Amino acid sequence: MVTKRTDRVIRTPESDIKNIREDIMVLNAKKIVNFNFASGDIDKNERSYNVTCEAQNSAFYDDHMYPPALGLPKFREKILGLIEKREGVKLNLEDIAITSGGINGLFLTSLIYVQEGDNVVLPSPYWTPVVNQIIMQGGEARTIDVDEQFDLDVDGIEKAINSKTALIIITSPGNPTGKIYSRDRIKKVQEIAKRNEVKVVYDEAYRDVVFGNEKELLPSLNDELDNGNIVIRTFSKSLSITGWRVGYLLCKDRKFLLKDLDKMLLHTQSGVSTLVQGTLARASYLEYRMERTRSAYRDKRDTLFKWISRINGVDVLNPEGGLFLFADFKKHIPENLSEQENANYIYNVLKSLKIPIFVVPGKSFGESYNNYVRMAYSVESLERLEQAGSILQEYFGKK
Repeated sequence: MVTKRTDRVIRTPESDIKNIREDIMVLNAKKIVNFNFASGDIDKNERSYNVTCEAQNSAFYDDHMYPPALGLPKFREKILGLIEKREGVKLNLEDIAITSGGINGLFLTSLIYVQEGDNVVLPSPYWTPVVNQIIMQGGEARTIDVDEQFDLDVDGIEKAINSKTALIIITSPGNPTGKIYSRDRIKKVQEIAKRNEVKVVYDEAYRDVVFGNEKELLPSLNDELDNGNIVIRTFSKSLSITGWRVGYLLCKDRKFLLKDLDKMLLHTQSGVSTLVQGTLARASYLEYRMERTRSAYRDKRDTLFKWISRINGVDVLNPEGGLFLFADFKKHIPENLSEQENANYIYNVLKSLKIPIFVVPGKSFGESYNNYVRMAYSVESLERLEQAGSILQEYFGKK
């Protein structure tokens, strides 16, 4: 018997974004504009001071043995208190688990529910790791294109469901679109899922980076958690701490959370770092910092949208949340290109500018989006966003 790589590894696609980051490293000696990354660095000095104090306290006072697989009770209780204060929903300790970021919660959920030959229904464009995790489990990702306003195609989702559908996954606010799916369409999807006895997984990495009235834009958490549905969130974006790898999963299905998820968390990672959990459990500044971060991202969103929306021949919708613009450059792409040339054309143009601008080609988020690019406004300063916008308007022309 020869040791071989598994089909699971072989069929899992490479990451376009990882390859782009390698391009960035090659040009690191030059001045570049980085619209690639989805992590920011808001109020670095302020955060460093607060975090250093809390981390020292956690390191000195907290127990640093293996944590409970579901997370430290005091940290889970702190999150539940924030949810009750901000959303008016009271949950129990048995309804929450701590995960290594949102991606870990999504992976473990697919590991538990998706078997070889199953399918998962989700809107497109999509966050690429979600689809890759489905493929990893031997499942089929049934992607349904959104409408022209990036809202859900409810009929398309209903038609895609069959006896082999394991889950419906909804990412809102969207990555790459920044779209918050309308409450009435979310409700219809919930009703369809319930009739078909399929769980809905709500990927809410950008739940705390919403730029409008949350109560008007977002569905009720109680409604989301109906029918044993699952809500997955993270502190990576809301606190600008992507490297800490900490998020949480909410579900009222006790068999899933207390049995299945507990077992998978234990056997795959033995819980999330006690230092990270202890530091955030002790932190008195979480809600304040979330609002500061959201405000900073709103300013960045407004700045980049102001410039991109005024570029000749570019169509873009103002994102309602998240860290991205998803812009259509179709009118600037020559005809008669091959599909691959079309998909990479704008990416190659932007990285060859006098100051290279790095984006992510739309093809990374779905087959129908070759004319698009995703621009993350989270990393660069307001001044750099202004500079990039000016360069783009100079190159493509102004409306």
